[in-house]
This record gives sequence, C-alpha cells and structure tokens, in this order.
Amino acid sequence: MIDNPQPVWLPLLLLAMPGIGFAAYAVNDALFPRENRPLCTIPAIGIVLALLPTHLLALTFASLSTGLAVAWTVVGIAGYGWITHHWRELRSAFSCSWAGCSASCG
Repeated sequence: MIDNPQPVWLPLLLLAMPGIGFAAYAVNDALFPRENRPLCTIPAIGIVLALLPTHLLALTFASLSTGLAVAWTVVGIAGYGWITHHWRELRSAFSCSWAGCSASCG
C-alpha cells in the first residue's frame, strides 16, 4: 500500500491563506500610492509572500514541511494582525473599487 508522503497536519495550513492575502494587501498598500493603487497585484504579492519564505526556510531547516509550516504560519499571523488594525481600510478599498466598476459598467 502506498502511504501519503505529506504530514497529516498539512491541511491546517489552509487557515493561514486568508492571512497571507491580508499580508499581501498590506504590502500592496505600502508599495503603491493611495490614489493609483492597483488591486490586481495582490495575488502576485501573495504568491511571493507564500513561496519565498517557504523556500528559504526549507533550505535552512532542510525540510520542506518545516519551512512550509513556519513560513505560512508567520506570514498568516502577520496578515491577521494587520487586518485587525486596518479592517476599515480594506473594506473601503474594495467597496470603492466595486462602486467604480459598477458605475463604469452601467
């Protein structure tokens, strides 16, 4: 019988994904000026925030599982920490972008 090579706790890292998204929004917020901030760069920043620390920590610990767990946990907690202080900013940014989209479509 073939066993699954991944640890049993690996699906728990899915809980860090919203935090990684919030951290990506925070980095996007810091990089681009408020009046001309593209929201389409958030997924790319999120991928970099998830994969770059994972790669570096996996090389450091010589274990992909350990690098993945540490990197995603740290970035996810940082994103959740940021959103607890800036949730109104995030909500207004997305509501304004949706309002602008509906105004231009109609």
